[in-house]
Amino acid sequence: MTQLRSLSWKFDKSLSLLRKYLRTNGISPVLSIRILRYVEYKISTKSQDVRESDVQLLTMLSDQLRMELTQETNEPILSHHPFLSHFAIVSRNAIKEVCNHATRPCSYSVGDMVFAKGEQGGNMLFL
Repeated sequence: MTQLRSLSWKFDKSLSLLRKYLRTNGISPVLSIRILRYVEYKISTKSQDVRESDVQLLTMLSDQLRMELTQETNEPILSHHPFLSHFAIVSRNAIKEVCNHATRPCSYSVGDMVFAKGEQGGNMLFL
């Protein structure tokens, strides 16, 4: 119970500090609300998600095991695209390279502009 109170206190303190930062830097109320909602959402979902960076024992893996783990994590997502699905069948080594060197997770908030009309695309996004 003490840990729960400590976490709650740290969260409240962090939110208070964020509010103060937004206020003292003259951030608009609309953007401030978006930022606060996003932070609260990320914190609430963080307890449900277990990311690789949260699992300290994974740092002990060999490079080969880490690459295989990354491939098995990313390939199901990439395989939703017909080309990449076929690519995975044709060349297991190539899809391993794509999974390990051409992917990265990213987060967006409601209202974030991911791309704009007429803008040249530099990335492929999977939602």
